[in-house]
Amino acid sequence: MLTFVGQLEDVLQDEDNDNWTVTKLIGWYNRAARFTVVKAPYANAKIESVLLAVGAKQQLPAEGIALLNVIRNMGTDGVTVGAACMPTLLKLLLAHLRNWSSTTASATVLNWAPETERIWYCYPKNTGTGYVEIEYSAQPATVVYDVGGDWETARVGVAEKYVDAVFNLTASMAFSPDTDYPGNADRQLFYYNLFLDAVGQPRQGTIAQAGGAR
Repeated sequence: MLTFVGQLEDVLQDEDNDNWTVTKLIGWYNRAARFTVVKAPYANAKIESVLLAVGAKQQLPAEGIALLNVIRNMGTDGVTVGAACMPTLLKLLLAHLRNWSSTTASATVLNWAPETERIWYCYPKNTGTGYVEIEYSAQPATVVYDVGGDWETARVGVAEKYVDAVFNLTASMAFSPDTDYPGNADRQLFYYNLFLDAVGQPRQGTIAQAGGAR
């Protein structure tokens, strides 16, 4: 993180932190890292075995942003590999099995269906003893500035190919409060568009369009 902040200070031409404190830069980094994962879920994707809740309705772990896949059953101990879980849609379950959510509970998942980014349903409903392996995007670890310098060794919390995306969005955020200062509006938009390029999103042509990540 020390290198990341140093390069950001170079871009901002503020090596002595006269205009942007390190605390403020790290705060913008944290926001930029999370927004990057929202726009590009595989920037910080995790695969882990999780214990299912009793019933059909399931939820991601607290750090989860969006469910990407329910891969396979993992027994009742979390390590025994079982059959794959097949994706479907809630409307298809309703069309073919109206009482799907009230059928006999099982520790094994046959199908899964998303409801929201964090909420999903399993069929049959679970006994609360079954584990499945899921893939989901997770919030990057928050970096906190400290005078002792522990923050300096923290890693940028996204996959390597998305580090530039986080950097460019952080720079855009740094310029955003002072867009009335000559040149800053263009700089904010320039770095925001570089961010959009990195996450595969269409470029924006105005400052108003680029304001969504502030």
